[in-house]
Amino acid sequence: MPEQFLTPFVTPDQKRSFPKAVTEAFFRSSKLRAKVKQLRRALSVKKKSVDLSCYSPIISKSGDCHGSYYLQASTLALTQSTSGQRESSAETVNRLESAMKSLSTTDLTVTFDKVAVDADIYTQKYNKLQGINLRKQCHSFQHDSTATCVVELFPDENICEDISSKQTSNVKEILAEPALSKPAVRPSATLKRDLYSDVTKFKHLDSHAIQVARHHYTDSSKLVRDLTENCKTELDKARVLFKWMIAMEQKNASKKPQGGPNVIGHGGVQCQILFNNLCRQAGMHSEIIVGYSKGAGHKPGMPLDHKSHRNSWNAVAVDGTWRFVNCTWAARHMTGSEKSSSRLLHKYDEFYFLTDPEEHIYQHFPDDPKWQLLDKTLSFEEFTNLPSVKSPYFKHGLQFSYVTPSLLKTENNSVEINLDALEHLKFESRLEMCESPLEQVTNHVLQRRVGSQIILTVVPPQPGSYYLSVYAGDSCTSDVLECVFCLRILHAPVCVYAESPKSITYPPVSTLGSTSLMSTLGVSTNSHHDPLVNMVNNTIRIDFNVRDDIKFTHTLQFYDSDSDSLLDIDRYAFPTIRTHSELSYSVACPRKGSYIFSLYGATRDSNTYDCLFQYLLVCSSDNLSYLSFPKSYNSWRDSSLLSPLHGELVQDTEYTFGVSVKKALKVFVVIGLEKYPLQKVEDSEWFGKVLTGDASPIATVIAEYMSETGNPFFTRLLEYDIL
Repeated sequence: MPEQFLTPFVTPDQKRSFPKAVTEAFFRSSKLRAKVKQLRRALSVKKKSVDLSCYSPIISKSGDCHGSYYLQASTLALTQSTSGQRESSAETVNRLESAMKSLSTTDLTVTFDKVAVDADIYTQKYNKLQGINLRKQCHSFQHDSTATCVVELFPDENICEDISSKQTSNVKEILAEPALSKPAVRPSATLKRDLYSDVTKFKHLDSHAIQVARHHYTDSSKLVRDLTENCKTELDKARVLFKWMIAMEQKNASKKPQGGPNVIGHGGVQCQILFNNLCRQAGMHSEIIVGYSKGAGHKPGMPLDHKSHRNSWNAVAVDGTWRFVNCTWAARHMTGSEKSSSRLLHKYDEFYFLTDPEEHIYQHFPDDPKWQLLDKTLSFEEFTNLPSVKSPYFKHGLQFSYVTPSLLKTENNSVEINLDALEHLKFESRLEMCESPLEQVTNHVLQRRVGSQIILTVVPPQPGSYYLSVYAGDSCTSDVLECVFCLRILHAPVCVYAESPKSITYPPVSTLGSTSLMSTLGVSTNSHHDPLVNMVNNTIRIDFNVRDDIKFTHTLQFYDSDSDSLLDIDRYAFPTIRTHSELSYSVACPRKGSYIFSLYGATRDSNTYDCLFQYLLVCSSDNLSYLSFPKSYNSWRDSSLLSPLHGELVQDTEYTFGVSVKKALKVFVVIGLEKYPLQKVEDSEWFGKVLTGDASPIATVIAEYMSETGNPFFTRLLEYDIL
C-alpha cells in the first residue's frame, strides 16, 4: 500500500520519536490480538480475521492527547496514547481493555456514546468531514480490497490554524448529528414514483455527473466529493453516483479497462463493487446482492445454472428504505428496429435505478430471500415460472390481465394472451420454433386491441415447442421497437393418430382495433367493439359515433392465404348512413375467407387521412351474388342510398335511382352527355328513372347546393360502373 495512504499526518521526526516498545506492543502482542477478537465478538462482527499491520500510529504534538478511531470493515479498535511515553505490552492490553468498556473520552471535542459502533455510521460522518475539505482531520486509507476509515476528532485547541471558524462550526455540527443506523431489510411502504415521477428532476445532477466523468481521478474520495458537492438528499447522491457509473460505462464500452476508480470493469461484479464503495464513501448505506438473474440471453424454460445466470446488483438505502440499483444492466441497454436487425441504439435504462421490488423480482432472484423486499417472498421455482419480461414491459405500463406463466399450452390448437395496455403502442410479435430460433413463423399470431386490452391469439402451424417474443414501440408509427416479454408455447396434437387440421393463417397486419388518433378525432365504435368479427352471413353493418367536422374514407382488402397477398376490393364497402353524429358502413363479403376493413379519417382542412380502426372480418361461406357498392365521395354526408345498392350497372338498362340527400337544391344522374334529373318526393328523398345506354362506362350522381354566400355549387356524391 502506498506510504502516503498509511501515514499522512506523521512527519519523519515523529516516526523516529515514536516509542518502539509501544509499536511492538500494539502491532505484535498476541494478547492484544486476543483482545481485538474479544472486541469484535462484543460488537457482533462476523469477520474471520483482522490484520492490524495496516494500522499506522498517528502522533500528535508533544504533550497533547487525542483519541483516534480506527475502523476496518466493521471492526473497531480504539487507542489512546501520549507522545514520548513508554508502556509495556501489558499496559497496552490494559489500556485497550479499558477502552473497550467505554468508547468515550473527555479529551474529545464530541464523543460518541454508543459502545456497539457500526462502522458505516462513522463512514457517514467521515465523508461529511471530507466534504468540507478537512484533509488534515480526515483520511481514508485502503488495504487490499477493504476500505479502512480513520476519523480523528481533535479538541478545539488543536484544530489547525488554516481552518476557519465556520469550518470548525461545521465539524461540530457534523459530529453532533445523530448517527444514521442501517435500515432494516424489509419491504418499503412507498414506490419509486413516490420519490420522483419525471426524470427531468435530475437534469442538473445528470449533467454534472457526465461532466465529472470526462475527468480522470486517482483519488476516489475526491471523486465522491466532486460528484456530491451539490447533493442535498440521499436521493440526489444515489442519482449522481448512478449517472456517473452509466457515463463511465458508456465512455469505456469500447475501451479496455486500464485501472483506477474512473474505469468501470466489464463483467458486472466490478461495477457493483465500485458503486457500493462510492455509496459508502458518500455516507450512504449500500449492499451488494448476489443471486440469479434472467438476462438478455435467457429464454423461458432455460434452466438457471451457476455458470451463465449468476449475477450481482446493488441495494442502496434512500430515506431509510432499501432500493435496487443495477448499473451494469442500465448502461448496456440497447434497442433495435423491426425493419433492420442490424440497427442498434445504445442508451441507458432508467428502469434499473431504484427499481420497485415487485418489478425487480421478475429478473433478479437473490440468494437471501429477505433481499426480495417483498411481503410474500417467492420460491426459486416460482421465480423460474415467471414470464420472461423486460424493462420496457414496465416502462410502457403493461400488465398481464391474468396470471401468465412462462410456459403456455395450446387448447383447441391455439393459445390466447391478454395484456392490459392503457397507452396506444405499436406491437410486433415474433413466433419461432425452439429447435430453430432463427427461423420465424409468420402469419400465425393475431394482435388486436379491445378497449384497453391487447389480445394475442397464437395458432402454431404444427405440433412442437415455440418461443413467442412481443415487441412494443412508443407510438403506432414508431420505428424502434423493444422486446417487452417472451413466453414459451407448447403445441401438442389432440390425438397422435389423428391428422392435424389445416392451420389458420392470419393476414399480414400489425394490430387490429383502434388507433390513438381515433379518440383524438372524436370517433368511437357503436356496434362492433371487438375488431375480430366472425360473420354469420356474407354482409355486415358497422356503426360509428362521429363528429360533424371529420371526413372519412375506407379500404377493404381480401386476404388470399394461398398467395399470402391482400387484394383491394374497396367497392364492397359503402357508407350507407352519414349524419353529423353517425356513420354506418355496409360491407359485403362474396367469398369465404378473411377481409380487412379499415376506416380512415381527417379534419376538413386536411388532405391526409390516418387510420382510425381496423377490422378482421371472417366469412365462412361463398355468395357470389353480392356485387360491389358504388363509389362514394367526401360530399356524401347527411345522405343515404336507397337504390340501386350495387355499383355495377348493365348497359342499355333502365334503373330506378333513389337517394336521400339533405339540403340539396337539385339531384341528377350524369351518363356521358346525358343528364337525368331526380324528382324530390319527400323532404330529402329523390327518385328517378335512368337509362344506362352504351355511351359511357360511368354514371355519376351529382347534387346542387347553395353556399353560405348565396352562390350555387355542384358536387359529386356517387359513382357507378356501367358494364
